[in-house]
Amino acid sequence: MAPPDPIAVHIAQVVACAEEQVRAMPGGREYLEQLEVQAAEIQRRQLDNLSRVIRAGLAGRPSPLDPPVEGQP
Repeated sequence: MAPPDPIAVHIAQVVACAEEQVRAMPGGREYLEQLEVQAAEIQRRQLDNLSRVIRAGLAGRPSPLDPPVEGQP
């Protein structure tokens, strides 16, 4: 197994420290909960978009996320 990426470890440490500081602030826990809900919604939309692109590709259609190309439906 490869050793952990030192940059990823450092980023995780910085995020954990920031979360602790925000939780200690008045309203911090609620704020972090809102961020988690927003992150989950963004992730759901990204997965939905990926699914749409894959389905279109499997059906031989252009990606529904690409801008329309002139002369194509």
